[in-house]
Amino acid sequence: MALPVIAGTVRCSVRGYLAGGAQWVNVLHFRFQGGAATPTASDITALHAKVERCYKGTAYGAGAAVSVAMPNSSGFTDVTYTPLDGSGISRVYSIAGAAANSNLTLPAEVTWVLTLRTDVRGRRYRGRLYLPTFTTAHLAAGGVLASSTATATVTQFEGFRTDLTAINFAWVVASYGKSPKAAWTPFATDITAVTMNPVADVQRRRKA
Repeated sequence: MALPVIAGTVRCSVRGYLAGGAQWVNVLHFRFQGGAATPTASDITALHAKVERCYKGTAYGAGAAVSVAMPNSSGFTDVTYTPLDGSGISRVYSIAGAAANSNLTLPAEVTWVLTLRTDVRGRRYRGRLYLPTFTTAHLAAGGVLASSTATATVTQFEGFRTDLTAINFAWVVASYGKSPKAAWTPFATDITAVTMNPVADVQRRRKA
């Protein structure tokens, strides 16, 4: 499917690998200067520095980068940024490297979901990130995610969301397509909070 046109908005695809060779992908969207301008190459470079920090860099406050909970049998490949202006070229940045956690990995298809929330009701105004697989060390009784890991992950992404304002970006939920009953113009809505369910999800396409 062709990408939509949403003024001043960038599609970001973070890619990595899991034990056994399966791939994980997180797709995020960011709006530059309230949608009033298309970001330049230097703006994208600044954005990439924030994305890299969120996933495998310095913690935001009491948060923890995503890589902290990932096993060293998994890691990162690259990040692709595509302006949704209908003509801009994609830019690919390196984020290569394995995670550092030596604990045992959970199955590749087991994942936890970060829910992206806005101030507007409805499915078109929410998003999800199926995070990379974590290690067994981050499980609590009953097989749920340890509350400390969930809190640290949410804190990291909230710190990331807030930090984006320093470079004139906002993290958004982008609505691309058409409903079964009617077409609508693609649009993006600012994310106002992120939450995380401690119960694991499954993505079968990640199964090695």
